Amino acid sequence: MADSSVESLSSSARLGQARGLIKVDDSLYVADGQQNCIWAIDRQGKISRRIGRSGRGPGEFGDISGIMKNSDHIFTVDISNARIQMFDLNFNLQTIFNHVISGNPFTSGKMMSVTDSLLFLSEGINDFDQLITVYQAAPPFDSLTSFHPRLIPPGMQPAAYNYVSIETNSRGDIAVTYTGLPYIFLYDNDYELQHVVYVGLPKEDLPDNPPIKPVDKPARTVAEAIGVTHLIGKPLLKDDGSLYFSKGSKLYFIRHQGNNKYQAEWIKYYTYANPETHKEKSSGIMISNFIIDEKENTVYLGSFFEENIYRFGLSK
Repeated sequence: MADSSVESLSSSARLGQARGLIKVDDSLYVADGQQNCIWAIDRQGKISRRIGRSGRGPGEFGDISGIMKNSDHIFTVDISNARIQMFDLNFNLQTIFNHVISGNPFTSGKMMSVTDSLLFLSEGINDFDQLITVYQAAPPFDSLTSFHPRLIPPGMQPAAYNYVSIETNSRGDIAVTYTGLPYIFLYDNDYELQHVVYVGLPKEDLPDNPPIKPVDKPARTVAEAIGVTHLIGKPLLKDDGSLYFSKGSKLYFIRHQGNNKYQAEWIKYYTYANPETHKEKSSGIMISNFIIDEKENTVYLGSFFEENIYRFGLSK
């Protein structure tokens, strides 16, 4: 794309595996699941700071698999240490919320979202009728309510279809997707289902996921997720109700037109030319994480499979 700017990390500090992105002021923060740390990247695309290391102590990570923020705090998801750590915006540790994180290292960061007052967590494959629990976003992290129905009942497989991705906007509206299904479920801030958006993807883009079948006993490990492919990546829900989501190397935008009407606006395919060979990457950038800075009209892309973070102009 002509308006792209590719930001490569310096040789002295390399990103291992991007499992989450946030932007605070002029800095981009990347959760690195391979090296169990967070990298701070400045506007020039250079690493300015490393935060955290492997371990079980305060401020350390056993398996960091997600990062998100609200107006005052930054939250990290640590699946193997079974906890969420809360930092201020300068990454001073404030408190720890011990909680079993559902999912695997590649998906659990999508199973959490946060507003200024509320924390939304997926209950994953546990035997709960409702898949999402709402907590206060500050100590003592009281449980408030649960919503969004279980899809696969106990005794049926693959229960990994019960994994969901959660996104909220500043108004408290919520978007939820099930693993492997082409639907986006939209709730208001009272947790009442308002609308379901069906995403009509081409047949060739649909994953060959396993069928639902009975089993002798419910599985309780993330190993059952093997072979179940996410169809829609974690959605990004704008305050006006419009939606972004990624699949493969493509970013999709669905505009909310009011009165529960939605219009597919555009699809963008992201790739780049190698600065040394000038050859275009044939498979495109496999998008694992993305964030959008609407003030700068910019999208930042991260991938599990590359040591680069990419910045593109988001022309409309």
